Parts: sequence; C-alpha cells; structure tokens
Amino acid sequence: MASIIFRFQVPIRGGPDMRPAYSGAYTNAAGQLLYRDGVVENWASQSGGRMDATFIDRKGNRIELPGVNISPLWTQHNAGFTMATGNIYLDPANGLVDVEHEYGHYLDQQANGTLYYIFKVMPLSFINATFHGDTHQFYWTEIAADRQAIQFFEPNSAIAKSSYYPH
Repeated sequence: MASIIFRFQVPIRGGPDMRPAYSGAYTNAAGQLLYRDGVVENWASQSGGRMDATFIDRKGNRIELPGVNISPLWTQHNAGFTMATGNIYLDPANGLVDVEHEYGHYLDQQANGTLYYIFKVMPLSFINATFHGDTHQFYWTEIAADRQAIQFFEPNSAIAKSSYYPH
C-alpha cells in the first residue's frame, strides 16, 4: 500500500454542527467528510459504475477528483494511502495538499497500469514509509505521485505550492 507519514500535527475538533459518522469520522449536517482545510463529497458518477469525489476548500472552491472515493483513515495520525481500486484513505487531520498528493498516486496508477502500481509502487512505498517515515516524501514513488498531481491540478495548486512535498 502506498503510504505516507506527515510531519505536521493538526487536531480535529468537533462542534455543534458535526456528528460522529462511521469509525468516529466527523461530518457536517450535509454529510460531507470534514478534513483540515475543507470537506469531501463522494458521489456516484452519472455514467454509473464508479465513484467521484469533490474537495471543497474553506473558500468554496471545488476541486474535482474523478474516479476516486475518499474515506477517513484511523490507523495512523496524518497518514494516507491510495488503493489500486481508486479508494483513497486519509486521516481527517490531512488537507487539500494531501488529497492532491494521494490523487497523484491514482493518476500514476492510471498512467502506468494497475499491475505496476500493485506490484511495484504499493509494496515499495509501504516498506519505505514503514522504515523511513521522516524522509518518505523524498522517495521516488512519492515524487512520481507529486509530479502527476501537479500536471493534473496545474501549477497554482496546493501540491505545486507545497514546501513539504518535493517535485
């Protein structure tokens, strides 16, 4: 599994408009998953057969993420990983830059094939994150994901402006 460990720590706080959802995730009254700097909506595409996600930042900007479903991850604080199925799992302490990074893994899998992603990227990234978590963002699998994300989201995106993720 492609995995990443982030160095920042951001607590998640509930409020009167938040209610616990599955596995303790926080959602707002509209059922959107709450992340550090925005919300995520998952929805079935009109063509059917796949999920699409939208990240809505605090300014109301909508960032479309076709082909993926985003779910909360509760195993490791500030972690995230992308499955070959297009399922992205992220700790709610993460934000848009991390969503874009994980979407880059999905784009890498789309560009290079599912078998490449399952048998090369996922295991090597997982091993690197496990044993070298504090430098994992510099590993080739992560840089490849960042480059794919920057190409997709444009040069003014959160991932392109990030000082944490090298490209």
